[in-house]
Amino acid sequence: MRIAHHARIFCIAVAACSISFTSCHKNGPLVEGQSILELKIPAFASQTIPPMYTCDGSDVSPAISWGPSPMITSSFALTVVDTDTPFGFVHWVIYNIGMGTHELRQGLPKQASLSDGTQGVNDFDKVGYSGPCPPGNSPHHYVFTLYALDTKLNLPSDPTRKQLESAMKGHALAYGQFTAHYLRHQN
Repeated sequence: MRIAHHARIFCIAVAACSISFTSCHKNGPLVEGQSILELKIPAFASQTIPPMYTCDGSDVSPAISWGPSPMITSSFALTVVDTDTPFGFVHWVIYNIGMGTHELRQGLPKQASLSDGTQGVNDFDKVGYSGPCPPGNSPHHYVFTLYALDTKLNLPSDPTRKQLESAMKGHALAYGQFTAHYLRHQN
């Protein structure tokens, strides 16, 4: 009897987690899927973004790697969003990363077409990665979200995060997130 009671509580907890996951909220992914991808950004090991990857430095994209994905993965997509702004300020949109790829090298060119993927437009109205450049005296948090998709996406030229997320609906198999922060040092 006691085991059945605990099993029921476990099932209710799992259902509650599923419901909260699929809801649309500021800091979480906006598509369905399971959080099973392990996302690694070695340069951000302390979860602090070094100036090199920001507007205060070279503003280059970091090297990112991830582990295994579901067997039926056809492509990956990645977004980077500053969650300390009212609507989430987008710093990077990249999609149609090949299924056999498990890393992005540092310093990707700021152009739409890459050898393995396509970059969209960020909220600076630029193609590719634009690093943190937060106003004010408080650290901002940047959420890197990688999605494993069951298809390659057909999007218009220079898509935005909103267009990407709309195209991904119903296609996300899994996702992984990495959050890091940055505070500009005022002179």
